[in-house]
Amino acid sequence: MEVFGVAKGAGAQIFHVIDNVPTINPLLNRGVTPTSAEGNIELKNIIFHYPSRPDVPVLKGVNLTVKRGQSVALVGHSGCGKSTIIQLISRYYDVIDGSVRVDGHDVRELSVRWLRAQVGLVGQEPVLFNTSVRENIRYGREDASDADIEAAARQANAHQFILKLPKLKKLNERNT
Repeated sequence: MEVFGVAKGAGAQIFHVIDNVPTINPLLNRGVTPTSAEGNIELKNIIFHYPSRPDVPVLKGVNLTVKRGQSVALVGHSGCGKSTIIQLISRYYDVIDGSVRVDGHDVRELSVRWLRAQVGLVGQEPVLFNTSVRENIRYGREDASDADIEAAARQANAHQFILKLPKLKKLNERNT
């Protein structure tokens, strides 16, 4: 009987997850869709805690302005909110108080699908798949052309490194 009770509880949790309606749903594609993105980001007096731990503040009054083309490093100990800031910009979560703005638009007003298509992120410990460099980059945008892939590699300052990889060097020698 104890096993039945545990299974019943697990089943209830599964149905709770299935019935949960996300507050941020990129599939609905609602919101403002600007024609272009400049890349200016502003965080103003951000207050945030994760919904599962409302008693543990993560960000308390954070202010940050990043202008187009500017490089910024978020540095700090584990748990200080570096990844959380990226998740707020990409709108995986909404702030409790304050605002996150991209090109003057509050991210809560933007189409989530459009917003996430504008953000490219390589984490501290990126996952690479057992395929070509080209296909790994293409996972970020499946409809990317070869020119788009090369441009992404150049923007990430990885293009020259990629060209020096052994397999590519051998392929380049064969093609000349």
